[in-house]
Amino acid sequence: MPIFDELTTRAAMMAALLFVVPLLVQISKGCGLTMRWAPLLALALGIAGAFLAVQAVPAPPQPWGATVVNGLVLGLASIGLFSGGRATLFPPPR
Repeated sequence: MPIFDELTTRAAMMAALLFVVPLLVQISKGCGLTMRWAPLLALALGIAGAFLAVQAVPAPPQPWGATVVNGLVLGLASIGLFSGGRATLFPPPR
């Protein structure tokens, strides 16, 4: 079943992004990114990674809205919904 293989490949790419997005966020924090902007970077990387995963596999086209939602899920899963929202809305005092 070729369609099943292509969708499985897309799902594997999304699962790999769950490890890549936090890694890239940690690297950028080590390069000077403040904790306040780390959740937003994770969301942007998640959305970009979802679009790349959809374009890389020649499976049936996925609507762009579903791709954005997949990217948001990737970004939120990589930072943790509660801790990312807390760090963005209520930055620690200096």
